[in-house]
Amino acid sequence: MLGNSTTNFKGNLIYKSLDENSYPITVTIDPALQELLTIASTVTGKLEAYIEQIPDIDDISYMFILKEAILTNKIAGNEASLLDYLKYSTSDEELSPNYKINKIRYCLKASSYGYKLMESMPLSINILKELNKILLVGSRNIDRTTNQILENYNTCQQEQLKQLENLESFMGDDSQIPLLIKAGLILGHYASFDLYSETQGKIDRLFISLYLISNGLISKPILFLSEYFYNHQKEYNDLLASFHEINGKENWLKFFIFGIITSANRSIDILKNILTIQKTDFEKVTTIGRTLDRGITLLKSLYKRPLVRVKDVENITILKNPNALGLISKLINVGILEEITGQKRNRIFGYSKYIKLFK
Repeated sequence: MLGNSTTNFKGNLIYKSLDENSYPITVTIDPALQELLTIASTVTGKLEAYIEQIPDIDDISYMFILKEAILTNKIAGNEASLLDYLKYSTSDEELSPNYKINKIRYCLKASSYGYKLMESMPLSINILKELNKILLVGSRNIDRTTNQILENYNTCQQEQLKQLENLESFMGDDSQIPLLIKAGLILGHYASFDLYSETQGKIDRLFISLYLISNGLISKPILFLSEYFYNHQKEYNDLLASFHEINGKENWLKFFIFGIITSANRSIDILKNILTIQKTDFEKVTTIGRTLDRGITLLKSLYKRPLVRVKDVENITILKNPNALGLISKLINVGILEEITGQKRNRIFGYSKYIKLFK
């Protein structure tokens, strides 16, 4: 049986907790749920095979992380697009981002920090706390040294310390519960804590990727599950809200695992297209003549930063103008880059067919 939940109040904060000595340990796996588990195992195995085929996968995974950050913010009501963020990233560093871009920036910071931490330590509730602090700073656009909300957040967490410890015990439990079942149960319980409403969903969704990678289901953050949650937002919210009701956990798990399957298939399609693009565009670059080496260097950089200005190309290739602009012109002529602003000044050049894969 799953643990019982209790609603708690601390000032203006409202959160749920498990009973002190209870955490999820069992779930009924009916034939429908078992079939989903089998399909998910096959699809994620296929996804991992594609991950291993992709050159420069770490650069490419940045686009998946960015897409996830944008989608998780869309679920929270932030409609900034992938192109909005990419355009911001090509601007001068001193340009202040608007609040929508800032929320995406802090999601990226939290994600990157989480993956870095996992290189040297196992996933834990303490890691999630640290990542949520980053998200909280971004959610209010405040300075890290002057934020009252973090004090409130930490107070709320102290009230739930025992319950969080119980959940962490389950995270490290070596029982034979299937990984995706365990991930779904942990997510359902952690989501019900509602530690701080502004960032709760974001940290829940970031947790999924961290947990699946830390437990070896996939080796890189190539799933953007938030696309599935965004496309089925009402069902997502309703099922999490009814998680502690009769049959609630089983209904949530079926939805969750089908989301893993859908997201993995989406990622496989993107990686297939990337393999094709890499092959055809490398062949195109070999036709540009004396600047071949610089062209290859620029092409590889586009998988992480698919919008560039002339000054970016200068920095990437160590070419000065007019040679940098000449290289851009060659890549436009062979169908790799295109100018996207329609302006004569402050032009931006995009690796458009690659960007479209993530739209």
